Amino acid sequence: MTTYALTVLRGQFQFAQEWLTSTMEEVTPEVAAWLPPGLATPISAQYAHTLTSADLLVLVAAAGSEPLMASSYAGRTGFSLAPEGEWYEWGRSLEIDLEAAHAYGRAVFQAIDDYLATLTDEALFETVDGREYGLDIIPRWDVLSLALLDLHVHSGEIAALKGLQGLRGYPL
Repeated sequence: MTTYALTVLRGQFQFAQEWLTSTMEEVTPEVAAWLPPGLATPISAQYAHTLTSADLLVLVAAAGSEPLMASSYAGRTGFSLAPEGEWYEWGRSLEIDLEAAHAYGRAVFQAIDDYLATLTDEALFETVDGREYGLDIIPRWDVLSLALLDLHVHSGEIAALKGLQGLRGYPL
């Protein structure tokens, strides 16, 4: 049964996907690979992290299913997966196939929407074990809120990295 809250939640995820997708416009392989000064990682790493986080937070932590990166998109995400504890080094040297990454992203967001369409209000308040992802045992809605925040935060980082390269960051 779709309720007002779940309709809003689905709309928020659809907006976040559209915002990320629009922010990625004009990103070429060269723009994605540009190494920013300091400790920042390139767009390629930000984008890969954003997609895999959505896959893990929503489809694994909230839904309890297998991530697409380990099932239907195993070996087809368009990038290597970050090794445990070596995110910075991985991110600074990551090579990305943007076309494949975009396809993986579309599949992740479709799977998220399909999952959200099955939820009930009661399911939003059930607890899930997020300890594997640095969380706690928390309500499902909290995991979904974190996933939304992550999508918007990293869209902002991608926009800033585009701006540092002389491109318009956000789609507006």
